[in-house]
Amino acid sequence: MIRQFYPEEWSVYKGLRLAALTEAPNAFGSTVAAESGRSDADWQDFLNQRR
Repeated sequence: MIRQFYPEEWSVYKGLRLAALTEAPNAFGSTVAAESGRSDADWQDFLNQRR
């Protein structure tokens, strides 16, 4: 099943995103280093904008 993340699930999304970037870095337009530098508020804001 595929579904969107809710803003309150930002920490789950962050973990999955960083794991995916670590496992397959060439599949994304970003890097683990760049994404790891985001604040918790940045992750929350990103998911809030998707709603």
